[in-house]
Amino acid sequence: MQSELTSPSVEEIADLLLIEVGLADYFDRIIYATAAHRGIALLTEDDELIRLAQRGDLPAPKKMIRWDDVLSLLRRF
Repeated sequence: MQSELTSPSVEEIADLLLIEVGLADYFDRIIYATAAHRGIALLTEDDELIRLAQRGDLPAPKKMIRWDDVLSLLRRF
């Protein structure tokens, strides 16, 4: 079974990240752009991606989550 890894809309956001902010890492751009396009949360430890999401002038994932946040939540159980 084949799955869709990207789309024109995802690539458009990824290109914007390259052109507007110089985010060079293609995989970071695709991961971030996919979360932004789909309106889903992104689990990351990448400070640069977290800062991009906080800018307010770029497409952004619904929420940025750090691993420490997940671990803190799990410790409560």
